[in-house]
Formats: sequence, structure tokens, C-alpha cells
Amino acid sequence: MKIANRYILLIATFVLLLYSCADEDLYIDNGNVPEGETEISASLSFSSFFPALERSRAAGGSPGTAISDIERLYILIYEEDTGEDAGEEITDEDGTETKKWKLEKGGIILLNESEHSLRVDNPDPDRTDKNSPVETETAHAAFRFRHKNGTYKIYAVANVDLSAVPTKDIDTPEKLKNFSLRWVPGTDNVAKNNGMFGYFTNDKNAPVTSTETVNISPNQQMHARIRRAASKVTIA
Repeated sequence: MKIANRYILLIATFVLLLYSCADEDLYIDNGNVPEGETEISASLSFSSFFPALERSRAAGGSPGTAISDIERLYILIYEEDTGEDAGEEITDEDGTETKKWKLEKGGIILLNESEHSLRVDNPDPDRTDKNSPVETETAHAAFRFRHKNGTYKIYAVANVDLSAVPTKDIDTPEKLKNFSLRWVPGTDNVAKNNGMFGYFTNDKNAPVTSTETVNISPNQQMHARIRRAASKVTIA
């Protein structure tokens, strides 16, 4: 009888363990974005852009004065515009309807070390390729931030003081990408023309033709490739 009771107790314990494991609500990444907030990690890298080096030379500079350091870094977060004043849908060249996006409230964020664990790795000023037309060492940055889960368009803007820019001038992705940067002439001012721009995706290897959207949700990361804006005078 004691042996039977012992077996019954063991079986009951085993069943309870199975139930507790099956009932545990673990997050499974099935493509759906859950409600709530997530602390997401992000990184960005600088893509060398040869025409900017040509512009440096045209301004009287040398390849060694190439604009490559990240000194100030903003991210701008745009959410889907679903309000009544959102207007008509925008259509692509093929007639496909696309969503409209607006700068979310508080969506201009100047990243810093204390709040976002920002880490910037700029090229060594004494690197061996500093006088070469081809850069083998470029800037990188990494940071973390907490945000409501969802699908967004998030852009990185480096070395531009956005605090002096009226919000209405950059309150949509289209306005941001057409925002003009003024070229500062003169050989002594080449380093001032160091604005950079890029957009985040979840896929580090996403093609340039990406939709520029990113999901914030558990188990996701973000990455952006930024490039110099100086060679085009405008930010994109």
C-alpha cells in the first residue's frame, strides 16, 4: 500500500510539473508584435562615401580630412499617421498605397551615455589609412532604449544640431530626407560639414530598397548604416 501511494505521489508531481511548464507564457517570435514596451539594442555603422572625399578635395582638403567621426547622434521616431487629418494615402509609382507617417511626440531623441548606454567608436586619428582615398576604418556606435512595441520608421542623424531645427520642418520622413544642410566653405571648415544620415532596419543586411520600417518587440535588434550628407548638400 505504501509503495502504491508513493507511485501515485510521484505521478501527481510529474503531472504538475508538466502543467506548469505548458502554462508558462514564454514569448515566441511568430512575426506578431505584442503589446507593451521593450528595451531594444541598436547599432549603426558608417558607410564610406567616396564622393564626399571628392568634395573635401574640391574644398581644398585632402583625403586625410575626410569626414568620418560621430560627435553627436540623434534618432527620430515616426509612427503611422492614423488620425482623421492624415489625408489621402500616398501611392508608389506602381500605384500601391503606402502608409503615412508622422513624428511621434517626443520622437526626437539626442542619445547619451547615461540614459541610452551610448558607445561610439571613431576611427583612430593616427590610423595608417588616414591619407588614403579608401577608408578601411570607419565609425561605429551602439546604444539601447526603451519604447512601446510596434512598427516605426526610425532614422539616425549624426553631427547635426536638431535643437535649432523647427519640428514642423522634419515632422514627416519626407521632410527629414529633404532637409537641406548648408555647406561651410573653406579648407579650415571641412570638419564642420560632417552631417550623416541613415535609417534603421531589423535586418542588418537589408537592401537599400527596404521599406525603412523597423519592428520594436522582444528578441529584435536594430541596425543602421549612415552615410555622409555633405556630398549632396541635403540630408538624403
